[in-house]
Amino acid sequence: MEQTAMQDSHGSRWGSFLTKYVSIEEIGTEHGGGAGGEIHTARTLIKNWCATELQWVSDQTTNAPKLWRQVIRHVRGYLGVLWVMGALRGERSKEAFCVQCDESVMTDADIREGRIVCQVGIAPQKPSEFVFYRIRIRMQPLQKSRAAA
Repeated sequence: MEQTAMQDSHGSRWGSFLTKYVSIEEIGTEHGGGAGGEIHTARTLIKNWCATELQWVSDQTTNAPKLWRQVIRHVRGYLGVLWVMGALRGERSKEAFCVQCDESVMTDADIREGRIVCQVGIAPQKPSEFVFYRIRIRMQPLQKSRAAA
């Protein structure tokens, strides 16, 4: 895993690469929570999962709402497992995690340049007290063999 930062066209840092095409960064907390063991464990689980389970997105050819909905379902499925296992807190899933992957978290430039951005909130310590992460996936450029298919 490479630990350099990706940058967008405006020079904003993206965070650390998990793979060549997937990056994640912690973007803050809703309630100013601490950096307890639960947060560290959840962060590690999410980073490891993103590095392996979101790689397929970089192979997609169209950055559009249909793909974003697939990504949301995929991420929600994993967070649901963490919640059921007790790694996330809350009586209901919406108290334990939230996922956004649409125009509210992506710019027109992101979409045009083949970047998918998801914002994920998890509650590893208390229900509805989210730690937020931004996951960025860079789609691979079309190659002649892919474009002809």
